[in-house]
Order: sequence, then structure tokens, then C-alpha cells
Amino acid sequence: MKTMTIKNVSEYLDVVRETHFPYCYRGQAQDWPLLPSIGRIIDTVGVDMLTFEEDVIEKLQQYGFPYLKDNVPSYTDWILHAQHYGLPTRLLDFTTNPLKALYFAVEDESETDGVVWSLDESGVRKFPSLDMKKIVFYHPVHINSRIVAQESVFAVFPLQKDEIEIVPLEERENDFRFFMKVKIPPVCKPKIKQELSILGINKMSVYPGIEGVIDKIKEDWGLN
Repeated sequence: MKTMTIKNVSEYLDVVRETHFPYCYRGQAQDWPLLPSIGRIIDTVGVDMLTFEEDVIEKLQQYGFPYLKDNVPSYTDWILHAQHYGLPTRLLDFTTNPLKALYFAVEDESETDGVVWSLDESGVRKFPSLDMKKIVFYHPVHINSRIVAQESVFAVFPLQKDEIEIVPLEERENDFRFFMKVKIPPVCKPKIKQELSILGINKMSVYPGIEGVIDKIKEDWGLN
């Protein structure tokens, strides 16, 4: 797997072309481990991850039904809804669009390198079995507008009873076809963000709905 640094959108696209357009990408504001959100909070909840997930989904079904009942979701759809609304889940977001991954890497103009990972994992069209033993990439059904706008793919991590730790995806390199890791210096983030906005990739396009519109207006005036 190659690691390289880019300073603008043009350089980034050159790198993507060199790797023959891998299937999925993940942009991060910092070089965090590739872990689903449930793996990042488990130290604070005092139970194993499978127990935590079951409780979270049960409560979402109980309390969220009046708002989501028209979707008549399956259990796995509830996991997708939980991810969408910010609850910790076994899912790790990726996108099939390399420029949108780059946007997520520069969206937060923090004083750290942003990163974009790319993998050539095509993804299945059916949510994998919940008792699976390995990570599976899943191309989700379009149950909400954000999945459509972000061209989402999810890495679905297996959870086992009594499991309290997850091995990050990048430490399983032998199991996946990693292509590259691109770093974006913090000083380059504002310019790249402007370039992406010219190309139509900004808060309003990746976060559809009135919230994205409001955030885009605030961002335009430097109010974020």
C-alpha cells in the first residue's frame, strides 16, 4: 500500500488515476484507526459490544418507531438508521466517490493531517449475517437521502458475545486490497475545500436537507 501527500485536488486525482480507481474510499479529518463507532466508545459503557448494540437497537425501535414506522425497517435497517442518526454501530462509513472522501478529510480544518484511505472491495448488496466472523463491505439500500448523497458503502464489523475490543481495519491489511493512503497537510485543507465546492461537493450536497443548506450558508460567511 502506498502512502503519499497531496496539496490540491489535481494532485489527488492524479493519485486516484494511478491506482485505477479503487472501489471505496474513506476520508478522515485525522489519522484515526479504522474502527466503527461502537469500537471507539466501548470502554465507557461497561458491557460487551454485542450486548450494547442489541440494547441500542431495541431502544431505537421502542422510542423511534413513531418517526420511522413508515419505513417498516428490518432489524438491519434499524442498524442503518442508528448509524444515520449518530448512534454507535458496527458500521464504518466509506464512499464510492473519491472526491467526497477527500471532502470528509478536509471538512474539519483542524491542525492535523487529513487522510483518505482507498480499498478495492466491491461490497455485497444484502446486509451480511449478524453472526458473521469477518468484515464484509455492504452496498446499502437507499433508506435515507444521506446514503444516496454520500454514495455510501459500509464496512460491517462482526461482533461477538463478550467481545470488548475490535482490531482496526488497517491492521487486517492481509485480508483486504488496500491501495493507498493519502495525507492532506492542514495548511492545504481550506484551498482544497474551496476547489471541491467549485466542483459541487460541499456541505449542501453531502448533507442533503435543510441542515446542510444552513451549514453551507454559515460556512460561506465563516460562521462555523
